[in-house]
Amino acid sequence: MPAPTTDKAFSTATKVTWSGVATDDAADAYSPSGLAPLAASVQISGTFDSGTVTFEASNDGATFFGVKDTAGTLISATENGLFEFSSSAQFLKPVLDGAGGSADLDVSLVLRGQG
Repeated sequence: MPAPTTDKAFSTATKVTWSGVATDDAADAYSPSGLAPLAASVQISGTFDSGTVTFEASNDGATFFGVKDTAGTLISATENGLFEFSSSAQFLKPVLDGAGGSADLDVSLVLRGQG
């Protein structure tokens, strides 16, 4: 279960990375603190091995829902990609489903807002 790591490179942005997301992993959720997110992007890259990565959000940390990009489409990737979205949810996480044994993905989230 990959845990997110954070890097506050700028006072108005936070970068969160889940490294080595593997087959049917349940990644730990990230909860933004000290930042009022206004805009965000998520980059998904690596070996998918027939898997699909979705990006999910929750306000209670137990029930998660799919996050939609700025065009209103649920974020879902079967190949490398970058998605823009906006969210004020308390918890965010990637989910990898249906992948073969060689799946190995990195998911990077950048939140920009007011600190």
